[in-house]
Amino acid sequence: LLALAAMFIHVFNDKQREAILNNWLVNLTGKAGQWYEVDLLQEHLNFWIKV
Repeated sequence: LLALAAMFIHVFNDKQREAILNNWLVNLTGKAGQWYEVDLLQEHLNFWIKV
């Protein structure tokens, strides 16, 4: 996490920062306030693959 924070400050340009932040959350329903973290979504998908 510290490495990611350092990259945000020192390595990424504005377009890269915006792209990363815009893809950090996903909204599967299209409804307001229904945003989920990408890693949480991945965990749910892993669960359903195993079932």
